[in-house]
Amino acid sequence: MADTEESGRKYWLMKAEGEPRIVKGINVAFTFEMLENITNEGKMESWSGVRNYEARNMIRDQMSVGDYAFLYCSNCKFPHIRGVMEICSNPHPDDSCWDPNDPYYDPKSTKEKPRWYSVGVQSRYPLKRSVTLRELKLHLNGKLSQMSMLNRARLSISKVRQEEWDFIHQLAELPEPGEVQEAREKEDQKERKKRDRRVEDDGKEDSKQKKSKSPYNAAAGDDDTSLNTIKQSRIKECNIKTSI
Repeated sequence: MADTEESGRKYWLMKAEGEPRIVKGINVAFTFEMLENITNEGKMESWSGVRNYEARNMIRDQMSVGDYAFLYCSNCKFPHIRGVMEICSNPHPDDSCWDPNDPYYDPKSTKEKPRWYSVGVQSRYPLKRSVTLRELKLHLNGKLSQMSMLNRARLSISKVRQEEWDFIHQLAELPEPGEVQEAREKEDQKERKKRDRRVEDDGKEDSKQKKSKSPYNAAAGDDDTSLNTIKQSRIKECNIKTSI
């Protein structure tokens, strides 16, 4: 749950891609589970790739060490909040924009005049269960009527008010609403039908060879070595200077 407002901590929602997408040979998907693995290894993730000026200004001018943020997975069938991460470094120029091989390379940003900024983040705790966008929208006329993410869906970073932060934690403690479960089951049925059609078209033996072992293989191919280094160019050791 959130601390009191007197603590000075601010709350955010930061979006990452929840489904595999290959850009310049790198899978740019990023989930809370990935962040947990990075944190367990004693590292921080440099939250790079923000290329919207309003979101950049939030990082550069408003975020502070100790702030908390929901990690929100977008660009997937069921966009959702899975867990909480902490801002653990001061804002600094986003070095991903200087690397021509990086998916978020921007030749107009220079080291002398950096255009984009990032912060270091580490996982803090998962929610008891994921809270989907569909579920959040059920409360648009209630507790979440003013939530920035619901009213300005295109922003990759948005502020979260303390009462919204607390309410979403409360939702995660409750069973998932029936209508959300029904929607998920319908999507699962569609996927099963698609798989069945592929089996009929390709033949049973051929379909076994093509069947992916994970969603990452499904997107990039079983032999894609880039999946072993997802966003490795932007994983930083915990040596960025911080202040509290």
